[in-house]
Amino acid sequence: HIIAPRNIITCLNMTSTSAKKTTTIYYYIIAAIFLWVVLHSWLISLSSPITGDHNKHHFFRHSDDGSNITRLDPQLKQSTSVNLPKRVEYGWDEGGIKLYDDGGSNITRLGAPPKQSTSFNLPKRVESGWDEGGIKLYDDRVLQLSQLGWTNVSFAKGLLNRHFVASKDDAGNNNFWHKATHGSWERETFVIFNKYITTETTVVDFGTWIGPTLLYHGQFSKASFGIEADPVAFAVVEHNVELNRKHNPTWGDRVSVDSGCIVRPEDVGKLTMKAGRNPGESMSGIGEHVFYDKGKDAVKWEVQCYTLQDIFDNYWGIQKPYKDVFVKIDVETYECKLVPSFYDWLNGESYLPMMYISFHPQISECTDEEYNNVLKFFKLYDHVAFGDYDDLPFLFGKEDYSVAQIKEKLRQYHSVVLYQNHHAARIIK
Repeated sequence: HIIAPRNIITCLNMTSTSAKKTTTIYYYIIAAIFLWVVLHSWLISLSSPITGDHNKHHFFRHSDDGSNITRLDPQLKQSTSVNLPKRVEYGWDEGGIKLYDDGGSNITRLGAPPKQSTSFNLPKRVESGWDEGGIKLYDDRVLQLSQLGWTNVSFAKGLLNRHFVASKDDAGNNNFWHKATHGSWERETFVIFNKYITTETTVVDFGTWIGPTLLYHGQFSKASFGIEADPVAFAVVEHNVELNRKHNPTWGDRVSVDSGCIVRPEDVGKLTMKAGRNPGESMSGIGEHVFYDKGKDAVKWEVQCYTLQDIFDNYWGIQKPYKDVFVKIDVETYECKLVPSFYDWLNGESYLPMMYISFHPQISECTDEEYNNVLKFFKLYDHVAFGDYDDLPFLFGKEDYSVAQIKEKLRQYHSVVLYQNHHAARIIK
């Protein structure tokens, strides 16, 4: 207990002059006791847990890459650094993965306005169907990606003027992002995107690889869908899409990517895919031949394959008429079988999707029968354009071309753009 200072002073005033010296001493003692009580209470509040609506305070210092966290412990009065633990791998089989995927099929969104909750069903998820080998390739790459940083990707000034972020993982293609942004990797592809894609265009992109084309046209399309069957490439592009949803949300949320492959109707189901050179290096395919084919030593995996019509109708919700749809196809030699299969699907439609198709005669050329069927499909369109870089020098109507011409131009240019008259008015010159 602290003695009240007023009572003490009253008593001391009644004493002798010598006692007044004692009064001064009492003042100092009382002041010291008061200060000690205040200081002691303050120290207790720092070291004790805080009750009520507040949590105990912890202080963290993060390293630049987030890999290490330093906690400043107020009790120990020193900093201790710790490494984050390794990622726990779920190891689910296909049944477990399906249970996980199905669990997210319904979402309730709180909309404002109106101020009420509305439920909607998300489209079905495209299943990769990878076997254990494919899943391991994917999981291993995901772990690797978690240890790498990301980089800003800016195309050369005055060339295409697009920017995004991407993982430093370039899937075995050294300095890939530098090459792409400086025009030494498929520059004509990006020029074609600029020419044919507008803010009203829904873009479908396969194979998507690690995402250079998907993340480019995704910035100015209405929506961009990608699909990739190589588990290593898919891990990278999936990571890159998520990075841009975080860092570029104004357009990143319009971009999505799924794992799987696109085939003709008779090939639907699980097929064996093999890597050219190494998985992820943009040369994997389901065709008989791939670039840098290692033969019996090639890395292989199973993948689930769908028709494009099935993906449109049942997964991505892309409905007829396909007036404002642009499809980019790069499937490493399988195009000779795939493209003719579109005829039965699209024959008789008033509005066809624009298509940009890559052919690979340097790896495996279509047979004469396949070329005839490719030509049959081409004739559904009003215009067929072959070209390179900024020009499309070979442009003609459907009544003018022959199998021999198609062969010659595909050997020369390796790609073709198909479009109708109604598209022509919107093509950017």
